[in-house]
Amino acid sequence: MIKETNTIINKEIFDKFKRTEINEKNLRFHIQTIKSALKILEEVIKLSSENNEKISDNIAYVGVLRLRESYIVACLLKNKMATIKGFLKLLNKITSSISCYKAYLRSNNNERNRKEADWNEIQDVYSYSDNKIKEQEKWIRKNTEKS
Repeated sequence: MIKETNTIINKEIFDKFKRTEINEKNLRFHIQTIKSALKILEEVIKLSSENNEKISDNIAYVGVLRLRESYIVACLLKNKMATIKGFLKLLNKITSSISCYKAYLRSNNNERNRKEADWNEIQDVYSYSDNKIKEQEKWIRKNTEKS
């Protein structure tokens, strides 16, 4: 968890990114990778919901990681500091729980993979991330037109 904390709130790194102009070119990879991961996530959610199965930590990791990425970019666009506290508050608002974050941490820390994440929570994470990416694409189009 310490690695995660340093990554998301390291002020020096955040300040460096804050000084970098945000544009289509430097957000393209972020958007492409999130869209790709969301397609896979959508299929897993569909299968899990049809069979009323829990989702593995590894799949929860993919969803939560994409949510973190979109949260960090949203903070950069708003010139706000991305923090673990802020991210967990967002995650709790989206899912009313942080159990999928616990699954994310288990996967991130290479702990034994469990199949405990509720597909409804991952669906909520998916939906939020999908909407956030659409907002970020809209922001890019709007701000690219000005240039």
